[in-house]
Amino acid sequence: MRTRLYPILRNLLPVIIFLLAGSCANETEILVPTTNDENGDKPVVIRATIAGSLPSTRSEDTDNEYIPEEPESIKNRTLLFTYPSVADGGAMKSVPCTFNEEGIAYIQIEEEGNTRTLLWKDIYTVHDTNTIYLDNLVNYPVQTPNPDSEDILEQFDNFTKMRFGPPEEGFNPEDMTIEGIGDYYKGKYKWMIAKEEETDPDKIWKKEEVDIIWGKYPSTKTTHLRDQVGQPLHFELEHKMSAILFRFYSKDPKISEALKEIEVTVYWDNVRVWIEDSQIESDSHFRPFIRYNGELLNYGQKKNLQKGVILAKKERLTPSTQNNDPDHPVYYETPVWIYPMCQELLTSRPQLTIEIDGTKYSGALPPKMRYWEIDSKGEWYLSTPVNLAFKSGYRHTFNVELVNKLDKQEILFHEVTVSPFIWYFNEKVTAAESGIYNWSDLKWAAKTYNEDTEDTSKNNKLWRYGEYTGGKWVFWLWRNIEIPDKEELQIFKDNNFRIERGSSTIKKNGSIIQDENLVKTSSTNHS
Repeated sequence: MRTRLYPILRNLLPVIIFLLAGSCANETEILVPTTNDENGDKPVVIRATIAGSLPSTRSEDTDNEYIPEEPESIKNRTLLFTYPSVADGGAMKSVPCTFNEEGIAYIQIEEEGNTRTLLWKDIYTVHDTNTIYLDNLVNYPVQTPNPDSEDILEQFDNFTKMRFGPPEEGFNPEDMTIEGIGDYYKGKYKWMIAKEEETDPDKIWKKEEVDIIWGKYPSTKTTHLRDQVGQPLHFELEHKMSAILFRFYSKDPKISEALKEIEVTVYWDNVRVWIEDSQIESDSHFRPFIRYNGELLNYGQKKNLQKGVILAKKERLTPSTQNNDPDHPVYYETPVWIYPMCQELLTSRPQLTIEIDGTKYSGALPPKMRYWEIDSKGEWYLSTPVNLAFKSGYRHTFNVELVNKLDKQEILFHEVTVSPFIWYFNEKVTAAESGIYNWSDLKWAAKTYNEDTEDTSKNNKLWRYGEYTGGKWVFWLWRNIEIPDKEELQIFKDNNFRIERGSSTIKKNGSIIQDENLVKTSSTNHS
């Protein structure tokens, strides 16, 4: 009788607690972990992937099949983990988590002055709606709001509503604008823009915060957190901001030569550099960011816009060609910038200016654009022309021609390419726009190249990266690549290929890497 009574009482315990709590309807709900002892004592282990920052290729052919290649895991980076905490009565709690070199993170929590690993029994998983979150807004953890605080960052819970506050200490708008412009709001709201490939150690943190990435688990209503108890979690994070790139060229030999040889300044007017602005002060319903659903405030374009925002300041633009055709123009690119999304840009279209050796070329951005979408069948297609906008999670590439007619300097926008942050296609691509843009592309090219044991010329997948000509594969390198220190250098099985570098380079630890350095030696070749 004793052995039967104990399990009965154990199963009744949650019911008893519920009945005792029934008279306290206005009190905090009493929560009881429902995980069994075996799984509840397991540590919470997570990994995360994020959409890449450069498309592998693009094609004008709309008959493209999407290839869901997995991006690389987040490594050596700290993100913010937010979960329903049993210890806090089911309330949401945020803790930083650091991913190691293998892309794995264990969450560490403080308990009675000591640090320990978060276990599954610490997470409340009773309800179908229980969800955990991961994002890069480490400086904005969930908190108990204090509406009476003079500090705007303390007034909201950072879960249902978040404010980004004023600019960071030391921010100088003169560094971000042309002379004499300054900040429209005079330091009241944080500028949420940054270079995508920031190399300045003092500014990398800014890029990592501005490029908002966010994800949740479970990501669908048909999956429940309690079914995952004791198992590793994989977050697929989304970009919430927009990426902007301008590429200049000219058919005029003098202008083209100037673009190549002269340091230029590029800036634009009528743009939003803040996620929040004065409109939020007059309407409490405006929420710059909502952590529980990942929604970023999208005002559209209003009258309060910033002028003179610098995209490149007295620097040489990066040369980039689309193919090896000498008759094809050479493009000179600004850095890629991360900007807040903006759903409509027609009220006062942004005005772009490039100054070359004292001569200014200016023009308004085009009113229409077409962007790549993926349909229910997993195939890419170009949308019908829509009003110009900066879309969340998309990269916007503006191809700009500079002309000089009768001493009148003009800017002509020929094409606006709007594509997801990460973009993979099958082998049906246009060879003229294939190529290698980053280290991940180079590794995938080598992996694909190594798959064939006989005739690599028949490997159509390699057309994503180059063309087969003269008895070997020629891969086109469009950007500088720095190979990570701990990555394997010898990745190609043999030397029957050539990397057409143009002005781009491949380096490791500061040293130039040639084609032969990428070939496996007899001691490393295990193909």
